Amino acid sequence: MEILKKSFGAKPLTGPFPVYIIGYNDDQEIPNLVAVSWAGMVCSEPPCVSISLRKIRHSYLSIMKNRAFTVNVPSLNQIDSADFTGSISGKKCKKFDLTGLSPKYFDGYNAPFVDEYPVNAICQLMHTIDLGTHTVFIGEIKEYLVNENALDDSGKPDIEKVNPFIYDINSRHYYSLGEKKSLAYNSKKIFIKEDIDE
Repeated sequence: MEILKKSFGAKPLTGPFPVYIIGYNDDQEIPNLVAVSWAGMVCSEPPCVSISLRKIRHSYLSIMKNRAFTVNVPSLNQIDSADFTGSISGKKCKKFDLTGLSPKYFDGYNAPFVDEYPVNAICQLMHTIDLGTHTVFIGEIKEYLVNENALDDSGKPDIEKVNPFIYDINSRHYYSLGEKKSLAYNSKKIFIKEDIDE
């Protein structure tokens, strides 16, 4: 049976997108927040994460100046505060104050993390790449913090307890992750019958 495809041309539609809340200090050293979804892990050694920002954003020059930012992952029950951080410019308000979220600092890094959010990555800015409408900020993760109530029995982060959510650019809606479906890296036996060296 033929599979039909619809062409959309060159569009930034590949998703779904994570919901990361970025913590930064502005030019007056006031802690603030911005939501990003064009982001993700880009390296394991050293551990690095990327976020993309427009140059017009309040956070852009602040992160360039301080060379630090945090990546915070909210739970689904924190969707309202997370959404708000991406709904208004940090030039117009202090988002920590309005949401009631608590800015905390990890020793030596001039960027606040959100104490209430279950996952926080403290990042030092390594590189910037100007791509066009957006600049990619690549941060080296210097510390990774997880709330104790979001850990599994072995002491590792538990995605079901973190309960993150994703963003769909097409519908402009957030979605929950749903239930666990399959063990990763377990499908070789379906497609390959004989033993093959790794």
